[in-house]
Amino acid sequence: CAAGKSVRFNMKINQLSLENYRNFKNLNLDLSERVLIVGDNGVGKSNLLEAAYLLSSGHTKRAETEKEVILVGLDYAKIRAQVRLEGEDYLLDLTLNLGGQDRVSKAGSVNNVKKGFSQFFGFLKAVEFSPEDINLVLGSPDLRRRYLNSVLNQASLEYRQNFKLYERTRKEKNALLFQIKEGSDKREDLDLWNEQIANFGFIVNKIRDEYLKFLTDNTHDLVFEYSPSEISLKRLREFEEREIAAGVSLIGPHRDDFRFLTKASKTQLENLAKFGSRGQERLAVFELKIGEINYFRKRLKVEPILLLDDVFSELDKEHRHGVFKRLELEKSEQVIFTATSAENLEEIDFKDVKKIEL
Repeated sequence: CAAGKSVRFNMKINQLSLENYRNFKNLNLDLSERVLIVGDNGVGKSNLLEAAYLLSSGHTKRAETEKEVILVGLDYAKIRAQVRLEGEDYLLDLTLNLGGQDRVSKAGSVNNVKKGFSQFFGFLKAVEFSPEDINLVLGSPDLRRRYLNSVLNQASLEYRQNFKLYERTRKEKNALLFQIKEGSDKREDLDLWNEQIANFGFIVNKIRDEYLKFLTDNTHDLVFEYSPSEISLKRLREFEEREIAAGVSLIGPHRDDFRFLTKASKTQLENLAKFGSRGQERLAVFELKIGEINYFRKRLKVEPILLLDDVFSELDKEHRHGVFKRLELEKSEQVIFTATSAENLEEIDFKDVKKIEL
């Protein structure tokens, strides 16, 4: 796989360092354009890719709570990367601090200068393939919302800013709703919060809708049907009594979802979660990821780092070749993939691949 330069904006992680992350007390890895990480199950191969993706998106798909990524018994973890970005070198640092009630806060810096959420995440762009991705089809709506956030936090400063403000405002509004429910505050105070949350939520809905439409237009025989929990001042007023009774916000992007639909015929769509086979579900997730790569390449003119976690284990030679062809790995500045063994990967020219054994 030779690195190509057809996209205007390229990036590469030259060195990745972990401290107190998952099973790694201290780990420093020198990387290259093509890296194969080999090791038995359980040694931490997936943890390395997870850390790189967390650094780019602020999210991990493998943890129920972010506390899980911190080495057991400790109260912080660090991810550090030396990054090459269009000929310039940058040092990215991300610290995850464990606080009260097991909540994790994140602090990021670029070249030792502290950056806020919207400035830090999205600096690095990455697309991750992992076995857990199949859960996007059958799993809970929360998994699909987290997927959208992980992509769009990288892709759009507008999204990062508005999603962060939406979540902050929603928490404040929930506290107020509970106080109104308990009789210790006035419902008139909701007006200001509703106006803000409607503005932030509208933009989050809009960008999610645009992204899912792009995926539908750029994948084979699939429709990604967006089911937004639309938010507006009018709807918020309609839901006011129910929200006060519940003591929490009932509408908005935190209730969004989307579905994987396949084109059974020219006029009929089928919901893969209900009618799809395991093979169809895997193919749909693969197409989703191809669409994600194309979103970075076509819309943002960025070549993302590709993180391929054990994607070849269930594929024969023919299908592995098809995966390589569809991913267009020759365009990528950097590809990092994992496997339990380098055997049966004839498609990879190991002369150009750095092999790391764990």
